[in-house]
Parts: sequence; structure tokens; C-alpha cells
Amino acid sequence: MPLFKHLILISIVVTSPVAAQDEPIVLETPERESFDYRLFRNVYEYQEPVFSAAMRGVNVASYPAFFVVIPAAGITDYVVDGELGIASRFSVAELATFGVVYGLKHIVRRARPYAALPDVRRRPLGDDQPPGGIDPFSFPSGHSAVAFSIATVASLSHPDWYVIAPMMTWASATALARVWHGVHFPSDIAVGAVVGTGVGILVHVLLAPEDDAAASTDVLDIPPAFSFTIGL
Repeated sequence: MPLFKHLILISIVVTSPVAAQDEPIVLETPERESFDYRLFRNVYEYQEPVFSAAMRGVNVASYPAFFVVIPAAGITDYVVDGELGIASRFSVAELATFGVVYGLKHIVRRARPYAALPDVRRRPLGDDQPPGGIDPFSFPSGHSAVAFSIATVASLSHPDWYVIAPMMTWASATALARVWHGVHFPSDIAVGAVVGTGVGILVHVLLAPEDDAAASTDVLDIPPAFSFTIGL
């Protein structure tokens, strides 16, 4: 693989320096009349049992997926095959996405909803994190970004509806669960989805084999409905 590809990926992971942890957090919250605030309330306060169970389940499942399964599969894939297969591309996309997200988090330094809104409590996340989570910053959502980066790599590697539909549904549910748990605003997950999708596209373009990269563009090749010729 050309050296410039490695350099680009390294530049993604090594983002702007992380700010000192003792700097004050920006208690920025959406205006109460804004769409962001109202949508947060609608999702956070929705208590339908099936929906609540789905939000808890998808959030709990994200931790072993992100921090155990995907890294282990990526390393195994590279060690066994000696090249960056799809599992390895998942790992690279996840690592690069975390680099971009945590760079942005420490630039924006937006407080999470449960810290910024006095009547919001963080729902149990099903992990061993402290009350503040891995970091106290809300914007953008790391879970959303990573989920969409993985879903994007999978969808571009296998551009079939039975891959794209479940992967994008899973990524969307993972993002929505973060709002329901009170740890992100809707704008956090929206920007996270954009960041993750962008990183996923970049990783696929740089690292996917040429035949996979070509296959991913075929889905956009729509045959014309009709054609005509003019004799000269």
C-alpha cells in the first residue's frame, strides 16, 4: 500500500492536541424553543416499554462491539491474511473516527445533557464507566460516529440492501439510544453521524481492494430508462 495512504490515516488519528482536563466545560445547551431541545425532550421522555428495552439493549451491546469485538477481529484479520480485509478496515475506521471525535470534543467542550439540564438524569449505561462517562463532553457523539463509520465501510464493501439496511438501522438505533440515555443532544448524534460517514468513506477509498472499491460505485450506476441514436 502506498506510503501516502498511511500518512493520511495517521493524520486523521492524530488530530488537534487534547486540551487540559482542568479547563472549564462550556455549559452550552440548546434554546428551549429550538428544534434540538424539543427533539431531545421527546426522545428522552419517551417511556414505551419496547422502545426503552431496545434503547437499553443496543447501548449495552455497543461497548463490547466497539472495544472488544471489532479491535480483536481487525487484528486477527490482518495477522491471518496479512492485509487489511473488511474487519481490519472496521478497526481502522473506528480508530480514525475516535481520533476526530475526541479532537472535536476537546475543542467544543460542550457539556452533556445530564450536566447541563438540571432535570435530566443519565440513565444507566450498562457499563463500568464513572458518572461522567469516558469524557464529560457531548459534541459530537462518539458512539454515533463510530457506528456510522462501521456501517459505511460495511455498506460500501457490500453494497446490497440486505447489508445496507440492517447496518444503517443499527447505527441509527445506537445513535438514538445516546439521546434516550440523556448523554447526548440530537445535534451531537447528527454531527457524529456525518463525521463517521465521512471517515468511513475515506477509509474505504484508501484501503479497500480495487475490486471492492469498484463494486461500491456500481450501485450508483443506474441504467437509462430509454436511449436513442441519431443517424448522420
